[in-house]
Amino acid sequence: MSRPDPAATRAAIWAAIWAAIWAAIRTAIRTAIWVAGLIEVYDWRMVLTILAVVVARCTVPTAVLLRPPPVQGALGGQTDAPPAERTVRRAVTLPQFAVLVVSNFLCCAPHSGPIFHVVR
Repeated sequence: MSRPDPAATRAAIWAAIWAAIWAAIRTAIRTAIWVAGLIEVYDWRMVLTILAVVVARCTVPTAVLLRPPPVQGALGGQTDAPPAERTVRRAVTLPQFAVLVVSNFLCCAPHSGPIFHVVR
């Protein structure tokens, strides 16, 4: 069996990263437009309540899809010990870590400006 081309694999990873970034940006814009429309109709407290209900209705069913925890051995320890090659250095160099960092930044950065500039 032949090994996959590293350049093609890298290109596919970067394509997935950019697709995730643009999906996050589109979702943030659509959500902001939706919330702005809600604020025009309702009080801000009601809008936060609506958002809490929407988040709960999305999060709770998604939690059901999570895989079950690993089976514990007879002595209470986990039967599947982590491999020795799992290190922090290796984890922070993975493309999945970069996707998490970028998506976390894109999620949190738009919130920090309005939060710090709210004057009442």
